[in-house]
Amino acid sequence: MSEKKIKTKGATIVLDPSIKEFSIVLGERFFFNFDSQQFEIDTNPYGDPRCVPIFDLIALNNGLQFTSQRKSIIIASSFPIDRAIINEMLLLNANEIRFAENDTTKIEISLEKGVLKSIRLIKIVDYSSIDFLTLLFEKEQSFVIKYPFQKLPLNSFYFEGNSIVCQSTEETIMWAISLPQTVINGIKNIVLFEA
Repeated sequence: MSEKKIKTKGATIVLDPSIKEFSIVLGERFFFNFDSQQFEIDTNPYGDPRCVPIFDLIALNNGLQFTSQRKSIIIASSFPIDRAIINEMLLLNANEIRFAENDTTKIEISLEKGVLKSIRLIKIVDYSSIDFLTLLFEKEQSFVIKYPFQKLPLNSFYFEGNSIVCQSTEETIMWAISLPQTVINGIKNIVLFEA
């Protein structure tokens, strides 16, 4: 069996219940297959996804190892937050995930070199975006951007139940996340991760 080693530079997590998409980019692009209830790897990262099953997922001290198409693949990372993403992948891979009709929150989480860069929440109804909230984490200052377009300084954020609460000097913004509970718990574990 051949071996392939990939080093992570960042991570992106996208959950979109309107089109039943759940993907994680961590060295490679993984899609959650809602029929098999398992993550698969995209073998065509530059075009329409072509996913194949992955097997024997194992968390390593510094990454993730699995097999696919008779190859052993190691995703290597030196960023502690990637370990939180890997742990959530393993947990979700072992549990059933089903989006409900009333799950309307699309979420995108971006990390670069182990640092949270943005959280984007979009409310989608009938395949149309009707509201959004974006949290941007920059070196000098963080911001929250709310619909229609109001950029405010972000002092802090936290979770209250299934809602994300953003504290600005000007106001408190609360956004209810409408996704399966296991997914919300995973999101909390990743975005609130502290090394």
